[in-house]
Amino acid sequence: MSSPAIILNESQPIQSAEEVRFLLASVFRGEAVPVFLLDAALALWKESPELKHAELLRQVRKTALAKPRRPSKPPRPTFWQRLLGKPATDTSIESPDAERARLDQRFTEHFAEAKRASTAYAAKEKPVPSAVFWPNPSQTGERASSLFDVIPVVHRKPLLTKTTPIGSAGSCFAMEIAHWLQDNGFNYLVTEPPGPCDPHTRPMSNARWGIVFNTPSLRQLVERAFGVIETPRLLWSDVRNGVERFYDPFREDVLFGSKAEYEETYDSHVAAVRRALSEVKVFAMTLGMNEVWFLKNGGHALSRAPWRVASSCVEPRVLTVEENVQHLSAMWSTWKKFNPDVRLIITVSPVPLHATFRGDTHHVVVANAHSKAVLRAAAEQFVSTHDDVDYFPAYEVVMHCTRDAWDTDQRHVSRNTVKNVMRTFCEMFVDPQDLPPSEQELRSTVAHDLLNPGS
Repeated sequence: MSSPAIILNESQPIQSAEEVRFLLASVFRGEAVPVFLLDAALALWKESPELKHAELLRQVRKTALAKPRRPSKPPRPTFWQRLLGKPATDTSIESPDAERARLDQRFTEHFAEAKRASTAYAAKEKPVPSAVFWPNPSQTGERASSLFDVIPVVHRKPLLTKTTPIGSAGSCFAMEIAHWLQDNGFNYLVTEPPGPCDPHTRPMSNARWGIVFNTPSLRQLVERAFGVIETPRLLWSDVRNGVERFYDPFREDVLFGSKAEYEETYDSHVAAVRRALSEVKVFAMTLGMNEVWFLKNGGHALSRAPWRVASSCVEPRVLTVEENVQHLSAMWSTWKKFNPDVRLIITVSPVPLHATFRGDTHHVVVANAHSKAVLRAAAEQFVSTHDDVDYFPAYEVVMHCTRDAWDTDQRHVSRNTVKNVMRTFCEMFVDPQDLPPSEQELRSTVAHDLLNPGS
């Protein structure tokens, strides 16, 4: 015969002995409930059936733990202890005082946990009340809000002024951040300008490392700069319109007119990367892809896709959340040894995959969803274990908080979307005194909840 159903309602009196037992078991998280506590709780409930959850637990704590308990019987010596004349020992037996302190601490922890659970959705008690519930413009009065007016930030962290040396790396979305910072007068550190054959004539990164799509490539960028590893000096060649160009497989959108040009600038490039990573104080990094090509010889990760170029020398891999976190953690550990004061702002690029190498089993739309989900989970896990790393919700701003976010190719973001993303960036990370004029005008409207959390 199955046990009767237990009705739980903390605002109503306890209804059954089974509810009392369930409540005590919840306090001890499935551990064995001390018999004397359970007996005391049942006795209290029988005497006062009007008691509710919290009241019962407080009284159990007050009465049962306050009474002195008889010490446990001393352990009986074993045969060998008697033979050798040694006293019996049993480290598993607690003294009454130690047991009382341990149980009291468990009640303290339980009440704190219950308080957090009871206020989990209490909007008025949160730093930003509007952050708790999904915006709903169909509601009336003060509760009506549009997703497209939301700045999805709870805590501001003004890490930046106009003089703070800042850098960025990552997917092509990182280039948008780099250009915006330069256009708006921030101290975007440039230690190496674009080359004569590069498709972009203005700096897209601090040094000429180009677009870096994946976490192992970001790790290699840092470890190579500080002499931890060396990557092979490789070039791929391609002839377009009768002109041969050479590509660095570790640097997307970095081109050379000849092998000699690549070799002549290699050492100065590594030095420029090292200088940039050593001098920046705040660095924004976007994670772009989870489908990665690796060299079979040496296992180095490529930033470029080796399509029709080096198929005999490479292999594809789809990284897990754990692998991405490992690469990020190793990268950050190395970087902090050489630049202890640097802080990292990490985000996920909203720009979808251009193509998937899993086309035999996955549509590119499905493959992209998996890629972004893995990178987003990896970013969350990485940030949660590093106090000097902050997550920036650029991905969420584009995917949820921007109307008509995409350009005509339905893949890259529009100019208006970039403005929306950087508006969030400013609200979260820029000292209010150094906001661009256009952003200062918006603070009293769009960011009202963020700037006035008590309203």
